[in-house]
Parts: sequence; C-alpha cells; structure tokens
Amino acid sequence: RCMIVRANAVGALADDIGGPFDVVLADPPYDVPWIADALAAAARQLAPGGVIVLEHAWRRPPPAVAALSLVRTRRAGDSALSTYRTAGGDDEATRP
Repeated sequence: RCMIVRANAVGALADDIGGPFDVVLADPPYDVPWIADALAAAARQLAPGGVIVLEHAWRRPPPAVAALSLVRTRRAGDSALSTYRTAGGDDEATRP
C-alpha cells in the first residue's frame, strides 16, 4: 500500500498520517531552509529498517539529521539522490 501526500512536508509529517512507512521519497523545492526539519519529521514516521530518499541540488551537501544516517548520495546531472536510514540501521538493504 502507498500514500501520496501533497502538503507542506514539515506540517504533514508532524501529524499521524498513517505510518510507520518503509520508504519515504522526498522531492522538496531546492534550497528551502526547512529540509533538515522535514527529514527529522519523516524519521519519526519510519518503520524499523525504513529509508528516506531525498532529491536535492548536487551543489548543496545533503543535510545532516541526528536521527538519520546518510547511507549514500548519487549524482544525476544537477540533482542528487541521498539515501538515509534511521541512525544505527542496517545499510545493506539500500545497496544495489
């Protein structure tokens, strides 16, 4: 089952929106100041072993979030995809 939420990420993730989720895909506008806050809110919605994939501008490093471990970042043109897992999680599941 999946859920698509079209809303302000920080506000939507602060509420109980039906989680926990195994995968959260985040594609916020680039260069907004609240990306780290949105990732922290998403981390609270993750199931054990869940991952978050964030699309962001390649020229900006992926934000650090205390509750998450950055597993990898892959560049695609001017964009990048960064994969996070809950801190201390097993990163084997995100490897190709």
